[in-house]
Parts: sequence; structure tokens; C-alpha cells
Amino acid sequence: MKKILFTAVLSALCVCTALTSCKKSDPNEGASPGGSNVSVSLVVEDEYDETGKAKLTVLLSAPASKTVTVNLADGKAAAGYAGLMPAKYTKKVSIPAGVSGKTQTITANPGGLASGTYQTVIKISSVSGGGAVVDKSASEVRLDYDYDFLPTLTYDSPVEPFGSKTGKTKLIFRLSEATSQDVRVTLEKDASSTINQLTFSKTFTIPAGSEKVELPLSTDVDVPYGSYKAVINITDVQNAKMPSRPTISIDFLRSDDAGIVIDGEYADWDAADGVETLTCPNNVYTQYADLRQVKVVADSRYIYFYIVCNGYRDSMPFDFFFDVDGNPGTGGFATTPEVYGTDNVQQLWSNMGCEWLLEQQGLYNPMLENVFDFTSNALSGWDYNYMHHYEGAHGQNMYSDHSEHLIRKYEGDITKKMCYAQGQVADGGAPGVLVPDGCVFECSFSRKTLNMTGNKCRFGLKYMRGAGWPMHGMLPQGAYSGGARQLVDMYELSLPQFVDAY
Repeated sequence: MKKILFTAVLSALCVCTALTSCKKSDPNEGASPGGSNVSVSLVVEDEYDETGKAKLTVLLSAPASKTVTVNLADGKAAAGYAGLMPAKYTKKVSIPAGVSGKTQTITANPGGLASGTYQTVIKISSVSGGGAVVDKSASEVRLDYDYDFLPTLTYDSPVEPFGSKTGKTKLIFRLSEATSQDVRVTLEKDASSTINQLTFSKTFTIPAGSEKVELPLSTDVDVPYGSYKAVINITDVQNAKMPSRPTISIDFLRSDDAGIVIDGEYADWDAADGVETLTCPNNVYTQYADLRQVKVVADSRYIYFYIVCNGYRDSMPFDFFFDVDGNPGTGGFATTPEVYGTDNVQQLWSNMGCEWLLEQQGLYNPMLENVFDFTSNALSGWDYNYMHHYEGAHGQNMYSDHSEHLIRKYEGDITKKMCYAQGQVADGGAPGVLVPDGCVFECSFSRKTLNMTGNKCRFGLKYMRGAGWPMHGMLPQGAYSGGARQLVDMYELSLPQFVDAY
């Protein structure tokens, strides 16, 4: 709490005379209204209270026959004080005819001042009307104000997490106001912190006149992948007030980060490490040529895809088949009912063992001319994203009994942390990327959601288009030779160590 010590000091002994003239008895006693002896003086009643308020009366020696206007102004603090304590008060006071004075509240305004003893000084600068004159012996009042200023210490929230690869972050501490004194802060790691090696300055200073300081923190990145938390206590603060929450918590997710952001911008794919590319063979079966390219990369939390395909601005359904454990002996397989020309191979890929089918019923949002984000259709409210989990016997057709084996999961509860897509459908297309009426998009799927926790997975992608959803593309895809599409395995991808976090 700030300490306020107040003393009312009135100019000269004539203040006592002014106070005598405003005893609780009739203030008009012995006065002649409108007389030439009407004088104006200032009186303070008591002192500033604990809230920094006091009463100031502009007093007439007798009621005047006309309105008296008194203009007030700040005076100068006496020598030996830290300076003038600003105060809020009405500077133009009008006293109607027949009234002996007017009282108002004055409020000290110490904002921005350093600690010290100040004076509030208020004086009469001029008087007009009613024939009144200034009583020079009581034309000024002084109030002492002993001010002990303590700014409040705060820190930026939410605190930025540690970089997953650098193990570095920073805390930003702030003062509610700068002060004339150095503010010293002491920190201590809390026993609940799950980060063992945490490096930071145990004490630091916010210099006088400054309002902010940045404190670097670092931790050891040579730890198993996972979620950690650094907990730091503010144990002591000098020359400032302790924050209302003196315990700081900072997250540290130790993980690989592919550097891919699902935002419809694709330059990050060129900069990312470990990206693998699937393309159609040169002698692709014509019916299945529209899924042109797929790039894939995974980190410890997500698997990411960049996809380029031909399209005609229709619904463009798309299926993702995932063998999340990379074991063809577990899970089910899938066939396609479409048989075109000499392609009589109904099985999509050999050695399938899928645990998940993510069925996007339509890539294209015709109202926005872009790709749906894989969560829900904001225009209609219809959740078109079906995440099917195969729960039948191993080695069985996933489509043999939908109600028993292919269980729809998360319907109506898809979040962008689980799966997310951004992209566009373009006429003419970007050079080297899109053909006319093409589609390009990127998407991510949570390894946690899919239980993709091992060191490898396998997948296959199926692209459909138009009425009846006939297949127009698949990857990986075998070459068309000997009058038939050659059957190939699903694509196998090595995975970094899994982290149980989004």
C-alpha cells in the first residue's frame, strides 16, 4: 500500500481568521450583503484522506449581491519538497448572490511520480463580480503529500513456449510504470517443473526509468520426445509490487517439426527436409491419370500431404487409406468396383492392411472456389468428413460389412488439430504445377488421432470425380503394361519418433 502523510498548511496566520469567519454558526452573521468589505479566501478542511482526496472551500467574508467568479490555479511547491503534487479540482468557481462560499473535492494525482514528499499548492489567480476582492493573507493553500510509489511487476502471458529444436525462449517482464529506482527480481525453479536442465538468470534488474526487460531462458533439447513444462516462481521483488500470479509456467514440446504450415502457400515444401514424392508412371493407365503428384513428409506429431490433380470443379471426392502400423498383416483391404477397358484389377494395392479410411466426400467448395478444410462445410453445416476406423478381422474386405467392420469415428467432431486442408481450384493453373481446371491442396493428419505411433506407416490415395464417383486417379500406381495395370504395394513411409501431443 502507498503511504500518504498529509499536513494542511495555510498561508500566514490569517487562515485562522478565515476559519473563524466560517464557524458552524450562521456564516452571514455580522455581514452586510453586497458591502464593499466582501473578500475571498481559501480554506482547506482537514487533510487529504487515504484515497488522496480533500475538501477545498472558496469562502466569502459575506454573501455578495451578485455572482462572484473566482479563478484558481496551481502554485509552486516550497523549497525542500520533491515538487508539486498535481491535483484535480475545478479551477473556475462561481458563487451565486446571497451565498457565502462553495466547497469542492480536490484529488491528488501522483501518476508517474517517483517516491518523495510533494506539495499541492492552489491559489486564487483572479476574482470578478460582486465587488469582491482577494484576501491576500488567505489566497493560497498548501497540502503535503508523502508519496511512496511502487509500480506493479507483470510478465507477458501467455508465455511463448520453448522452440522444439532450439530449446530457447524468453520471458518479458514489465512494470506498470517506470520508476526512479532499480527494480530487482529474484526467480527460482519450482519443484513441479518437468524440465531438469533449465538455464536462466536467477536475479535480474529492470533499470530505473525502464518499463521492460527480456530474460532469455534455455533448456536441454537432448531429451526424449514429449511434452515438458518449466515452472518458475517469482520469489522476491524489490521496489515494485509482486505480480498477482507469481508462478510462471512455460510449455516445451520436444519434437521434430517438418516446418509445413497448412495455409494454401507451398514454398515451405521446397524448404522442408525429408519430403518424398509420388508421381504417376509415364505409361499410366489413362483412366487413372488425374492424380498427378503427391508429396509427403511426417514429423513427430503430424503426417502432411501436398497433392496436385486434374479436376472439373465438381465434387472431387478423395480417399486416404492408412496402414498406421506399417504391417500388412493387420487391418483390412479395399477394392474398387470400377473396371475400365482392360483394367480388370479391382484390388487397389497389394498387401493392404488398413486401419483407417478417411473419406473426403468433396474437395471443392463451389461458393468459395477453393478446397474444403476437411473439418466441416461452414456453408451448409453438413459434416462431410468421414473418418472410418476398420475394426473387423484382419485380412478382410473393409467394405464387406460397413456396420460391423468400418466404424465411423469423430463424425461431427472433427477439429483442425485432427485434420486440416487448404488449397485452390484454378483455371489455367500455375506454370509447372496445375493444368487447366486443376486442383492443388495441402493437408495434415494428426498421428495421435490415427494412433500412428510407430516408426513407419503405409498409405494409398484414391481420387474420384463426377457423378457416381468413378475413380480417376490413384497413387502409388503401377505402370500400365501388357494390357493391364500392374498391382503395387501401398507406399511405405518412415516416421520420426512419436510425441503424444497435437
